[in-house]
Amino acid sequence: MWKIARRPLDLTSFILGLSSPDRPFFLNLESTYRCNLKCGFCNVWRNNPYPDEASTEAFKEKISDAWSLGCRLVSFAGGEPLLRGDVDILVQHSLSLGYYVELVTNGVFLDKHLEDLRDIDLLAVSFSYDQGAFNRSRGTRLFNKIRYNIVEAKREGLNPVVFCTLDKETIPHLGETIQFAKKNDLKIHFDLVSYQPREGFDEVNWGEFKQNNDETLTRLSAEKKVYPRIRYGEYFLSRRKGLSINDYVLCQAPITTVSLKPDGSVSLPCLFHTLENSGSQPLREFWMSDKTREMRRKTGKHPFCEECNVICMYWASMRGHPLEVLRWAKEML
Repeated sequence: MWKIARRPLDLTSFILGLSSPDRPFFLNLESTYRCNLKCGFCNVWRNNPYPDEASTEAFKEKISDAWSLGCRLVSFAGGEPLLRGDVDILVQHSLSLGYYVELVTNGVFLDKHLEDLRDIDLLAVSFSYDQGAFNRSRGTRLFNKIRYNIVEAKREGLNPVVFCTLDKETIPHLGETIQFAKKNDLKIHFDLVSYQPREGFDEVNWGEFKQNNDETLTRLSAEKKVYPRIRYGEYFLSRRKGLSINDYVLCQAPITTVSLKPDGSVSLPCLFHTLENSGSQPLREFWMSDKTREMRRKTGKHPFCEECNVICMYWASMRGHPLEVLRWAKEML
């Protein structure tokens, strides 16, 4: 995050809300929807509406275009981004432009990409510590491999962050997951199952996976006193009250975030819902068009926004909310 702070004008303008509504700050690059795991709480792997993926050169061009628009943070996500054979090229291209680079992975192929990912700013690995529950919930037998890859990445100096989604499968093993992080001196981020089905995907039965948030928050608060490297966003776990992002800050994802799809197109208003898609239209032309500007003026007011509680949409909505930024930074950095 300190890399972004080295561009104080960009960061200050974003935090204070002085940047133009036409100037995004985040690039969310879903490079593929293919995935080699079948996590019960996730619906990305269930259907792939983007089987034709953009080429390396096409993605490099989009990354450069997003930088010229104002984006300063790029997050590589999926699907499983390491299934693409060109992630190292795209990461290095992003770093060369000056981006703060994040990559979220399930860790299966991490051992093959340690050198490629050495210079990124945040490496997040989805993991929870119980072999039986982990393999069962993800439809795999790769628990030991992923555990080894995380430890090896730490040994190689990549400082991976464990991302753990809290649901009925993982909460009973919360203590073991924290002990794994503590033993290996890893930062660990906890999040709740999000209810925000994507268009084109089968809907996950959220009710089968959600948990008692009051009990979860109480336990995490106690655990953090013992191991301070736990992160969970207390403000966000207030979902236990049935609140959405718009109860904290008006969602600004359509203004602040370029949501790049596997085929290289851009989705508005956000990565979960497509009311407008750029298709083959150049990014700047699409972003600056009257039609998309009008859509951005309606941000946070669509029917599907009412129950949204996806944490990355919260982060993207801090533009013009310096107190929320400070609150987030105190908890998460």
